[in-house]
Amino acid sequence: MNLLRRLIFGVDLLIYFSWQLILSNWNVAKACFGPTANLTPAFVRVPLGVRKNVSIATLANMITLTPGTLSVEVVAGTDNRPELIVYALLCGETAAAFAEIKTGFEARIHRVFE
Repeated sequence: MNLLRRLIFGVDLLIYFSWQLILSNWNVAKACFGPTANLTPAFVRVPLGVRKNVSIATLANMITLTPGTLSVEVVAGTDNRPELIVYALLCGETAAAFAEIKTGFEARIHRVFE
């Protein structure tokens, strides 16, 4: 049952990732080629809840593959918890970008791998 559950969560992760790819492509194209360039780049430090190396690597790779974002580095944060430094091209509000990574990608990756 555990394997079936992880498989279902894996499919959910792939669907979510595919949807984020479509949205990110649209948002980056709109920001770059629109009448006014609305680029608001920023570096965001995201404290990670996932602990396994495979989870951290999957999260970093999915963020990097999503247009407009780049995983820069995994560093030791407070209490020796890992933090991911992410560069976001369209980061109008840092809290929103932080929440999207935590509740979107990281929560789904946690269900699959941990």
